[in-house]
Amino acid sequence: MPVVSGATLRSLQASTDNIRNFSIVAHVDHGKTTLSDTLISTNGIISPKLAGKVKLLDFRPDEQEHRITMKASAISLLHVSKPGTPNEQRFLMNLVDSPGHVDFSGEVSAAVRLTDGALVLVDAVEGVLIQTHAVLRQAWSEKLTPVLVINKMDRLVTDLHLSPQEAFVHLQKILEQVNAVMGTLHHEETIRDLDHAHTKPETEVLPPSTATSSPTSAPTSTSTSTSTSTSISTPAPTSTSASLDTQEAEEANSYFMPEKGNVIFASAVDGWAFRLEQFANLYSTKLGMRKEVLMQTLWGNFTFDPKVKRVFKRLGPYFSAPTMFSLFILKPIWEVYTASFINPDSDKLAKILATLKHVNINEKELAKPDKREGLQAIMRAWWPIAPTILDTIVEKIPCPQEGQKRRLPFLLKTLSTSRTSSAIQNALSAITECSKAEEAPVIAYIAKVFKIHKDYLPGGCFKQKDPHARPRVQLLQALTPPTQQATATSQTPTASIDVMQSATGVPNQEITSPQTVFPIETSTVVPMHTPEPVPQQPVEIPTEQPSPPTGTASQSTEAAQPCELLSPPSEPVTSSPTELAIPVHVSTDSEENEVFIAVARLFSGNLRKGKKVFILGPRYDPTDPSKYVVSTTVENLFLLMGQSLEALDVAYAGNIFGIGGLGGVVTKTATISSVLDVPSFPPLWSSMMKPIVRVALEPRNPSERGKLVAALKQLNQADPACQTLIHHTGELNLLTSGELHLERCMRDLRDTFARIDIIRSDPIVPFQETILPTTVSDEASTTTATTDDTDAESSTENTGVVETWTANKQGLLKIQAIRLPEKITKFINDNTSQIKALRKQGKLAGDEALAFYEEFISLFREEGPFWERLSHCIWSLGPHFSGPNVLFNCVPDFTDWIPFMQRKKGSTDVLPTASVEHTTTSSASSDVTPSIKSNFTLGDLDSSFVAGFQMAVSFGPLCGEPLCSVGFIVTSVELTSSTEFDHLGPMSGQIVAAMKEGCINALQDCQIRLMEPLFLCEIRIPMDSLGKVYGVLHRRRARVFSEEVSDSTSIFTIRAWLPVAESFGFSDEIRTKTSGAAVPQLVFDHYETIEQDPFFVPTTEEEVIEYGHASDQSGLPPNIARKYVDSVRKRKGMPLMQKIVESGEKQRTMSRKK
Repeated sequence: MPVVSGATLRSLQASTDNIRNFSIVAHVDHGKTTLSDTLISTNGIISPKLAGKVKLLDFRPDEQEHRITMKASAISLLHVSKPGTPNEQRFLMNLVDSPGHVDFSGEVSAAVRLTDGALVLVDAVEGVLIQTHAVLRQAWSEKLTPVLVINKMDRLVTDLHLSPQEAFVHLQKILEQVNAVMGTLHHEETIRDLDHAHTKPETEVLPPSTATSSPTSAPTSTSTSTSTSTSISTPAPTSTSASLDTQEAEEANSYFMPEKGNVIFASAVDGWAFRLEQFANLYSTKLGMRKEVLMQTLWGNFTFDPKVKRVFKRLGPYFSAPTMFSLFILKPIWEVYTASFINPDSDKLAKILATLKHVNINEKELAKPDKREGLQAIMRAWWPIAPTILDTIVEKIPCPQEGQKRRLPFLLKTLSTSRTSSAIQNALSAITECSKAEEAPVIAYIAKVFKIHKDYLPGGCFKQKDPHARPRVQLLQALTPPTQQATATSQTPTASIDVMQSATGVPNQEITSPQTVFPIETSTVVPMHTPEPVPQQPVEIPTEQPSPPTGTASQSTEAAQPCELLSPPSEPVTSSPTELAIPVHVSTDSEENEVFIAVARLFSGNLRKGKKVFILGPRYDPTDPSKYVVSTTVENLFLLMGQSLEALDVAYAGNIFGIGGLGGVVTKTATISSVLDVPSFPPLWSSMMKPIVRVALEPRNPSERGKLVAALKQLNQADPACQTLIHHTGELNLLTSGELHLERCMRDLRDTFARIDIIRSDPIVPFQETILPTTVSDEASTTTATTDDTDAESSTENTGVVETWTANKQGLLKIQAIRLPEKITKFINDNTSQIKALRKQGKLAGDEALAFYEEFISLFREEGPFWERLSHCIWSLGPHFSGPNVLFNCVPDFTDWIPFMQRKKGSTDVLPTASVEHTTTSSASSDVTPSIKSNFTLGDLDSSFVAGFQMAVSFGPLCGEPLCSVGFIVTSVELTSSTEFDHLGPMSGQIVAAMKEGCINALQDCQIRLMEPLFLCEIRIPMDSLGKVYGVLHRRRARVFSEEVSDSTSIFTIRAWLPVAESFGFSDEIRTKTSGAAVPQLVFDHYETIEQDPFFVPTTEEEVIEYGHASDQSGLPPNIARKYVDSVRKRKGMPLMQKIVESGEKQRTMSRKK
């Protein structure tokens, strides 16, 4: 086939109805890239014989080396449907190939956001694996229309040697596994929608034409009404009866069924594929049966009696008869494989080919020495894979207009009726209609950014920049008064700086933005002033930045110790309602020859070169357009063709394309709009993208540190899953999802971004600290409760309340530490982002906040009366006001404190205070005199108590790691009447220090344990290598919890929990021990408590008998917890309790005297 020109593809972009955007998602090594090659070969770009060997979309050197996809790549193809007929149509197919390895789930999220449908590939032998679950969930959450492709069908006959009937049973079980996942996703959403329906009476404001339908349903299926739920809207039924009918219809449409046409059976390596419809058309004439009957009976428990030419259920006398699928479909294919490849028989093959009248095979193909090539020639001529796949996509996957109509309520943020203007409604209507009118607003979403050398750009697109010119981003002139513009211009300094930002504690803290950010020329790093840094705790780089705080008192709780590495912000910020901050962009030497290209999907309007657009951050609110927005100009537009690009003058709605000139403005993701009256799309993020592997970096040549800093900023901009940060000590850190992801990031740094020699440390594992469940005595009540689901006999006894005096002996705090129930901890961890969002809003208001708070409180009620009382005393969460630790205020006379749901970030507003009586002491003793009146309230010190708590939970006493699942109960606060009080003065600092010390003392009064992160490990291994795999797992302290054997095979699937600290080098060792037969998949799952006491010493008689005396530690078992604690303390420079010299003796010279 001749090569399809770029002009032909560009001419099809204006026809929205004839555009299909789809992605290919699957587990690793299930055939995604091979299938992509077969589809690309239809456009003459590569030969069909080289499909699966060239791997055109895996153009990175590391992808070719590891033979897996690491980056999502897009390409546009031409498909002619029903060629040579009056109904011939030309379609533009925008294909996005995604990685299958769990380390690159961020690339999968970008791929599914850009498309309207997905080809979900499943290996016919391996079935549903861990990443199959993940991609199905991602496609469901984005409301894509999936099409199931059961690939590698050839392995059933060539590798497993199954009979047609056995193969049918095997395929039926695979289909059941996939539908079980889809059913689980549907039921989860149904339950969630029913819960929201009772708490959200307000209806979401969206265009009346927007509707939702099941992801697997046809584009023209009916839809349900939508209602407000979370920041990403979900449909909610309007009545109970309508809800049941709608849910039943959606559940039926959510499953994959061959008779519905959304299941394809294929072999990408041999180049063939089919659907039931094709065989139904073939046999309807031959058997004299209606096509509709055959569509319902070719798949399922049906058989055919040739004597009476009728279809029967396989019951009674027909119980042992073969199914119609195995008899009419698989058996002919099996015969071709047997006669041409397995047991070559030229006479038998000639008879088979004689019956295939429409198949024309060149005799030279059959005469080749490699019988596989002859087999492939037959199957490609009989059931060619590309037309089958592409025709199914045209039929089942909706066009951009239908796809956006269904996906809109789930993609854009919820807007209440009172906040929605007609302009916003018009913008939403334009997205719903996928309008390409000239007057329609331009609205696009950038899903990822990549860097490319200028040689790959079309001619004339790259303009050499003046090396002395400063990179610029235009300000939003419409929002800045002329007087302020003139003032800002006159006060712009000549020397430029790179601004560093400070934050609190541990990762996931949001950074307070600087008040002014200037364009820069150098890579100088100037940290902002931070009060009293706390050592050894880095802060991650967020993808979005909040506006600067307006208050002062609460800044002590927000301010942080380390400074982070500032990347070009994904969410531009403003320092005031009318003045915008300019994002920072660092120019490096390599940027002269390389440029950033943003991959985007245009949802509305026509985008042309030179057009001025607004870059909206994920937290942008159209009702307050003064924040999280900057203005820029589109320099270039590109048609994505894998590694190469084609120049575009205009991009039309519904297309996937590339944008040049946004490298210094967009980080990871952003929304592009020509108007401000439009909500922003939510960012791409999921639990599968959570980075867990951290390393420290430094250049081999110290003078090249500036290049490394700039390169880390660019890497953070281009990689959707990595995070880069800088410690307050100056240490540069890189966080990735796994070892393979780390290897790719390091290659990018060395070869693309920095181009210098980089030294990296050993991987750094983030631990957490916690306490064992304790029995707590509540001073305010006579109730005694166990803080977890364990029995009171198995819990440790708490000695009681810890008393802590302030340094000036004028304040006494009484604090208890308890272990939080597992349900509460899990809820906080799962809803961290929502807690942060609600905290930014401040006062508890709105249906979303009320529903969240009610769900949170209900978890306390489920734990019993003790926890129900504590639910009304929640003071704060930590660290970062959103972590899995809770501060409870149970002080009887402390009535003017601020609950955590009403504590707004950056604000010092407090609830109305009341006159409170405080006790006074005549000396620094525990004897308390009768209470007397005072002229101040404890509420004035509210932020000081919370600040001390935040500092305590950020750095635990074992090794300075953050705490997890710990609750602190403040039972009493006593201040003397002579206390010199100022909420920003001496007493405030005294309370902060005393609160921190009290929490640590209360923690040490319990039994502290270390928590380690665990990977979910999945390994598929033949039975003969099973012992070798178990040996490796045992040496690395892995705990196997599941072992299954695949039907009709000797392949075992092992699932285990593997400590992250023991996972480095695990994949290489498994592959070495099994000679490449096993490839493990590791994905972060959860934290687990190490039960060993890090400071265990035999004390009881039984322990001394078993382990020996404390002085003789040879009998003690290996203390893994102590090993990890010492390694972390050594890395952080903390003191260690170990002997440097075992036996001090006088040195003796061993040389002989002469």
